[in-house]
Amino acid sequence: MLCVAKSWFRIGSLEILTHYGELDLLRMLLDFIIQEYFPLVDGVCNTDNFSLLSITIDYGPFGFMEAYNPNFVPNTSADERRYKIGNQANIGMFNLNKLLQALNPLLNPRQKQLATQILKEYPVLYYTRFSELFKARLGLLGKSEGDDDLIAFLLYLMEKTEADFTMTFRQLSEITQSQLQELVIPQEFWALKMISKHKLFPAWVSQYLSRLKSISF
Repeated sequence: MLCVAKSWFRIGSLEILTHYGELDLLRMLLDFIIQEYFPLVDGVCNTDNFSLLSITIDYGPFGFMEAYNPNFVPNTSADERRYKIGNQANIGMFNLNKLLQALNPLLNPRQKQLATQILKEYPVLYYTRFSELFKARLGLLGKSEGDDDLIAFLLYLMEKTEADFTMTFRQLSEITQSQLQELVIPQEFWALKMISKHKLFPAWVSQYLSRLKSISF
């Protein structure tokens, strides 16, 4: 994937120039990246693989999460689970702070203040988008005060029953409301079958159906 990426620029591309005091080169590279790409940040979780273009460019230690597990990390050498899926929001914040440190030599005091203020908004923006993505998976339109709790409740049930992450949402989109309401889970919905074994599943279904009924078209 790295070979076909439209750019190889990572946060680390800027960090190394700041580290060695190559400020003129840092300024030239930053101007080029802004002019050509307008950077965002995403990708694999260490700063040398966090893309400045919001693309994933390192598929070395990767894996697909089947059973939902917030401690899942595909890199078997990462004993401390620093980059586990449940910690990726914090790692994102850590890497953005590293990016700000790399840019500091080019910023005047006012720009540093603005950059720091913007960075403080990251947690709210991240979890707002996180909630939006899960609401889309669950077919939840509009806003409701209990949406985040509903999502967290489902993820808790998925973790405890080791239900398949992808198929749980797919099967929730295919099962009928009457089947859910009656807790009659057809055999082909095997991921939901796993979750339904948890004693709190009926309580989640009740909250979910109530939320769906609140949606007006």
